[in-house]
Amino acid sequence: MYLAGSLATAVWASFAGAAEPQLYETGPAIDSSFVRFVNSTEMPLEVRSNRKTSLSVPTGQRVSAFFPVRAGASLAGELSQGSARRAINMAVKAGQFVTVVGSVGEGGSLLGTAVVEPPAEFTSLRASLALYNLDSTCAKGQLLAVTQNALVFPDVPPGSAQRRVVNPIGLKVQAQCGGVAAGASLDLGHLEAGKRYSVFLAKGPRGSFVFAVTDAIAR
Repeated sequence: MYLAGSLATAVWASFAGAAEPQLYETGPAIDSSFVRFVNSTEMPLEVRSNRKTSLSVPTGQRVSAFFPVRAGASLAGELSQGSARRAINMAVKAGQFVTVVGSVGEGGSLLGTAVVEPPAEFTSLRASLALYNLDSTCAKGQLLAVTQNALVFPDVPPGSAQRRVVNPIGLKVQAQCGGVAAGASLDLGHLEAGKRYSVFLAKGPRGSFVFAVTDAIAR
């Protein structure tokens, strides 16, 4: 079963999404796609769409909700942070979940990277968990279920994400790079059936760090 079209809309309707500005034009349910923004920097990140609608992504709340967008449409705009700017220009296919990550490059430049999740397996009886490897220096991102001592994700290349369904249980995780702990462990609490969760491994000026979010759709 794949999370796309009207099924995606029905599933996301059950999430408690935050009230957010509508950055882009939405489309018919059958063509639903989703885009969100992540701030992996140490300063607030501003997002402005070509519709002149803006969104702030602070460091205390690094991940925005997913915005439904019209599949195939060109999504243009920019990320900004102080005087630094990075243009956004992409198209999202039907059923895709796209995460646009703002990060700091060489010389303090602002980078914008799109990580695309294709339509994925979904069941309302299990939870959905993803690992995003946003650390360009981590060639082999991993996620360890601490209590079970089992790798949930054994090999996630930098700039990509992997997702799978898991049992709705209490879960504490540790991100790793090639078997070496990266950042602090995270207690995700008791995962709920029918919900999506994302864990992010990123690189900051003080080393690797991790953060997580329960995925939500903007309303």
